[in-house]
Amino acid sequence: MDLDELEQLKATLRALPAATQDSLAGLLLMERLKRNTLVMPDIHRRIENADPDQWSKWEDTKKKISHD
Repeated sequence: MDLDELEQLKATLRALPAATQDSLAGLLLMERLKRNTLVMPDIHRRIENADPDQWSKWEDTKKKISHD
């Protein structure tokens, strides 16, 4: 894909309804995360963990986010 084609694609995507853009953004995010070998194993581990006692506490997560 050359630069002109990419710019045309971007313009087309900008013209899509917000809900369609959101859906596409979610798809692209997941595709990007699949390529990150450091992130996906951690996401799978967290999703598959059914023990609430091992889940991160919301307050701890907010503190961590605010320090990053």
